[in-house]
Amino acid sequence: MRAITDPNSSKWLLDIGDGIIHLPEIPKSQFSVEVPISLISNDIVTDIFGSSFTCTDVEKFSRRAIICPRNEDVRLINERVLINLSNVEQMNFYAIDSIKNDDGVDNHDLQVYIPVEFLNTLNPPGLAPYKLNLKVGCIVMLLRNLSVNKGLCNGTRMIVRAFRQNVLQLEIITGTFSGTVHFIPRISLDTSNVFFIMLVNVTLGSAYKRKREI
Repeated sequence: MRAITDPNSSKWLLDIGDGIIHLPEIPKSQFSVEVPISLISNDIVTDIFGSSFTCTDVEKFSRRAIICPRNEDVRLINERVLINLSNVEQMNFYAIDSIKNDDGVDNHDLQVYIPVEFLNTLNPPGLAPYKLNLKVGCIVMLLRNLSVNKGLCNGTRMIVRAFRQNVLQLEIITGTFSGTVHFIPRISLDTSNVFFIMLVNVTLGSAYKRKREI
């Protein structure tokens, strides 16, 4: 249904599902398919959002998204989109990283072996990057369930309306609560996976989680 306006893409997807798509001459595996040149974008950011836009144009792009398999690809595309969003205020926000034990208590002793500077370089799934670049008018996504009754759920898409000293002023742009404005403070997030670290001649016997406050 999303591809209904692009019949060539729709037919190609249906042909894959029906198993009648032509295989490439030298397939990498029995499941390989060849993507037609006409369906490949040379500049996906420009194709989806245009070469330049302002904060007044953002709302018409609120139902568009670029899906990437890796966080690094997401970061690069986000930077491209922010560059195209012109004539607005930009700010850089830095996270606060710390280490927690399995029981959820901050482990200050591990800071001796694992410097905060090293934690800053890691970007595991489920966490915002250490350095978050934002502009007024850019689209962001909430990463935690703050208030279901107000539409503040994990995955809610919002527009940055203003930067405050300790909060961001955001407006929900999709769903039942579209148009409502909220102030989002710093939030602590934990990694969903547990890391085990081994250093030279030193084994840290307990597992720990990385906490990031954004």
